[in-house]
Amino acid sequence: MCKHKTSTRLLVLTILAFLPVSMALAVDQCRGLVSLSDTDLTLMPGSREPAHDGVPGHCRIYGVIDEHIEFELRLPNDWSGRLLMWGTGGYAGYISDTKRGLDEGFAVVSTNTGHSGASGDFLSDPKLAMDYIHRAVHLTTEASKRIAKTYYERDVGYSYFSGCSNGGRQALTAALWYPDDFDGIVAGAPGIELTGALYWIAWAQGGR
Repeated sequence: MCKHKTSTRLLVLTILAFLPVSMALAVDQCRGLVSLSDTDLTLMPGSREPAHDGVPGHCRIYGVIDEHIEFELRLPNDWSGRLLMWGTGGYAGYISDTKRGLDEGFAVVSTNTGHSGASGDFLSDPKLAMDYIHRAVHLTTEASKRIAKTYYERDVGYSYFSGCSNGGRQALTAALWYPDDFDGIVAGAPGIELTGALYWIAWAQGGR
């Protein structure tokens, strides 16, 4: 009887000894993505988010591109090989809910397009205007694919963009100027009346 109890105890202790190591490796892998930071990209150490309220476990990443373009990327533990970017409405200035789509296996990302707040005052700054019009979505897509490739050790198989209103405008801009960024695009109720004016500003300032 004593021998049986001893064997059981050793088995339990062995399992407990290995579990923290496995968990630590996963956490370190997520936090370690900070090493991808360079002169144009700044990443905060990633955080490991446990499954909760229907949202699967994932690695959550916050980053900044070119000093102003903020983005959030979530990398699910069970990845389908696909990337989904959510657009933002109005004048953007915020990051959409990046938890949507994780339960379908997507790596999910969104960007504030280079500024914070709902006001359009930033458009008076040529650089911020270009970020909003087209650069932020493109650069965030590139960075997200690079981060996902490093984390999963394989390329993104398919990438998609979905947005409504200004997010629809972002979708059309991505399709027109960066056709290789996404394999599929959903442009809901695009703000076309605003798009023409923004394109004129972009081309007039040589923003491409």
